[in-house]
Amino acid sequence: MQGMKDVWDMGVLGIVQNVGYPNQNRSHFRSTDIWNTGSSAEDFETKGWLGKFYDLDPNGYPNATNPHPFALTMGKIVSETSQGVNANYSLALLDPFNPGTALVSAGGDIPSNCYGDALSFVNETVSQTNAYASVISAAVNAGSNLSPKWSNLTTDLSQKLKNVARLISGGLKTKIYVVQLGGFDTHDNQAVEGATTTGIHSNLLKELSDAICAFQDDLMLLNVDDKVVGMTYSEFGRRIRSNAALGTDHGTAAPVFLFGSCIQNQIIGEHPIIDTQVGIEDGVPMQYDFRDIYGTILQNWLGLETSEVMSILHPNVQSLPLFKPGCCILPPTPLILNSNNSCLGQIQTYSVAATAGHTYLWEVVGDTIILGQGTHQIAVQWNNGTLGAVNKTKKFVKI
Repeated sequence: MQGMKDVWDMGVLGIVQNVGYPNQNRSHFRSTDIWNTGSSAEDFETKGWLGKFYDLDPNGYPNATNPHPFALTMGKIVSETSQGVNANYSLALLDPFNPGTALVSAGGDIPSNCYGDALSFVNETVSQTNAYASVISAAVNAGSNLSPKWSNLTTDLSQKLKNVARLISGGLKTKIYVVQLGGFDTHDNQAVEGATTTGIHSNLLKELSDAICAFQDDLMLLNVDDKVVGMTYSEFGRRIRSNAALGTDHGTAAPVFLFGSCIQNQIIGEHPIIDTQVGIEDGVPMQYDFRDIYGTILQNWLGLETSEVMSILHPNVQSLPLFKPGCCILPPTPLILNSNNSCLGQIQTYSVAATAGHTYLWEVVGDTIILGQGTHQIAVQWNNGTLGAVNKTKKFVKI
């Protein structure tokens, strides 16, 4: 994993050890559902954790006020992570240079009944998908790739991440990109007998490592690295003891890699202590709940309130120190609730509650800039020359 080591040396890689959930389910299908929905092992959800994030938008989906796709799955099938209450917010994209279009199914009068409602939804979805296709084409043609590391990579994963970097650099404002690397279900021939650092698992880790390294290098050269955070996940780790077929069976916890210029360069969690008498059924025990990682991203990167995060995941979600201090102010135009954007030295318009209906100009003074989301007090000078302060509540909108 030399590529991942290079990302670590860039200072932009974080690792969370021993990530899983209580009462681990070792079924591929059930555990994948749990990770995709952000649910507990006992609950059965139909909506993905990112779909629930988008469901908080009262404007509904699809609609013409969102010209860029909410989420893109780089492949043929949309990601269950983005399944909302009525639709999947993700658009499957195999080739951004040829996103394709579809025909609206009916052009005449649509009946005012349940069948007409269903047909209208299909037509609206197709129309929005076609609109997304033109936006994607514009972005991929406007974007570029600058990293020389891509020239040595020919894997499917590397091509997907290369396309993601190009779309971001081309101005596509999609918040979520999902890519997938399969093949880790190594029940047999995980390693070569007598050369355990080689084999299927080693090759897969190299593919993952090299692709992430090239992706992060590209983002830095394109000067968009401060807009992007990446995360790996899998439905479970492997068991500690290998089986008789030079493989490992379904396990429990596993590490999660996070990368990006805003990610703390650190390892969180204890190194697993492996007993020499470990049982054939034993996996690495869980230390961190994966939903705490999700929750930290939802709140500190995607700008949700604590109550909203709890409603999406669970009421006892814990925040983890994943991000570098002050990193959430990186977007150039953060949204300040109940006022215009606040930056040092700028004159803004603000309506004072004590004198409703009156609008005053105020200017940020001193060396105070709002850092981090939440409620902050800013030193200001009103247009009548009076010095004072205002409390501002700030949320972030990542683009």
